[in-house]
Amino acid sequence: MKSIKLRKYTILASIILAASMLLAGCTKSTSNTNDPKNVKTVAVSTTSIENYTEYGSTLKANSEVTVAPKISGKIATMNVEVGQQVKKGDVLFTLDSAELQAQYKQAQGALSSAQANLTLTSDSEFKQKLIQAKSDQSLAQNAYNDAKSAFDKVKTLYEAGASTKQDLDDAQSKLNSAETQLNSANDNLNLLNNKVGSQTAAVAESQVEQAQGAVDLAQAQLDNTVVKAPIDGVVSERDSDAGEIVSSSKSVITIADNSSSIGEINISDKDLSGIAIGGSVEVKVNSLEDKNFEGVIDNISPTADSKTQLYNVKVKLVNDDASLKSGMVVKILLPNDKKDNILALPSNAIVVNNGVQYVYEVAHDKVKKIPVSVGISDGKYTEITSGVELGDNVIIEGQSFLNDGDKVNISNS
Repeated sequence: MKSIKLRKYTILASIILAASMLLAGCTKSTSNTNDPKNVKTVAVSTTSIENYTEYGSTLKANSEVTVAPKISGKIATMNVEVGQQVKKGDVLFTLDSAELQAQYKQAQGALSSAQANLTLTSDSEFKQKLIQAKSDQSLAQNAYNDAKSAFDKVKTLYEAGASTKQDLDDAQSKLNSAETQLNSANDNLNLLNNKVGSQTAAVAESQVEQAQGAVDLAQAQLDNTVVKAPIDGVVSERDSDAGEIVSSSKSVITIADNSSSIGEINISDKDLSGIAIGGSVEVKVNSLEDKNFEGVIDNISPTADSKTQLYNVKVKLVNDDASLKSGMVVKILLPNDKKDNILALPSNAIVVNNGVQYVYEVAHDKVKKIPVSVGISDGKYTEITSGVELGDNVIIEGQSFLNDGDKVNISNS
């Protein structure tokens, strides 16, 4: 009997102890629940907000130039690698020029021969012929003058009866012969002056011109074996190596002008009204989160795409430090609306519950849940059109799981 009573006391004591511990736990929990929560607040203030529409794009170089040789041949030297920066005029690669060098020397030899022939024709043979023709004409003229003078004398004597008819006929015959020789000398001189000389010189000059043309062509072909960069930029592609046969129909190197980059977007007419060529827009580069860029509207399509009814817009970004690369993903922000001197709060102060937007105002260290109406937002700040007033203290950190009337401890340090 004694043992049974002792057991009852032991069980009762255990129940009392458990109840005490449970009560203590509940008391402690209640005590923790009622402790003030630490929050951070900000005063409702006025500011300016401009909101944007974000458009995604992928950067590409402002321009790309494919480089191919003007003539076919085997690449002798390749001087650039992909990613290498080049300047206009830098030698990219060369073609084997041994055969063209031989052709150039041959053309030079033909030119020298033609020039020598022109010199000979102009300064020696032709001049000698011309001198001889002038001399012959002078002699013929003198002979004619003498024959004419003799004929005139005989004619005078004949008319006076002092000379015979035979003497007159002989004098006439000599005059006719002298006149024929003079005419022949004159014709020969005129022929050299007006026809033969000019034709001979023209043929020689033509030969020189043809030979010079062959030299120029050979030189141009030699020049074409050295292929240079047409623009400043970076080598974005290289499709051939030294030793390969290439032609004018195949691109060997692609150079991208990376002094600026282009982002293309397609926008609706609603957003079109807020931009103009030359206007500035903000551009965010996904891989360069700490750096925003200013883009310039470079081109706006005058007509919408017939299928999408969207307008193509090109935005140019200056790339002075070469940090922008083709293929980078960017966000282009087109301005929609701007308001100045409006009530605003950091966007993270606003809580949405069942489609209703609220903020938690703190007054006398207690929380008050207030529904608000909002206007425009730039993502960081949101316009408040009703619900709070200038200077109200609103929680921006620690508002999760708060209820009306909860006590809070403001720790804005």
